[in-house]
Amino acid sequence: MRAPRHVDAAVHRISHEAVTNVVKHAPAGGACQVLFTLSPGQVRLRVLSELSPAHHPGRPREGRWHVDVRIPFGVPA
Repeated sequence: MRAPRHVDAAVHRISHEAVTNVVKHAPAGGACQVLFTLSPGQVRLRVLSELSPAHHPGRPREGRWHVDVRIPFGVPA
């Protein structure tokens, strides 16, 4: 099973931007996970990272930052 090319392109662009943000904002040595799930008619992309307290002054640290995107494709029957 493959997603259409335009969906592949969207997943690539979103994941690239999310990982770029991780590199810019995550604490040094922080971990990042990029998870893809392909199911009939949908791609799910999740990017998980540690939060940097320096970028959230005055707010309690929640511990994680994430992107969770579901991109549907195909024509309903």
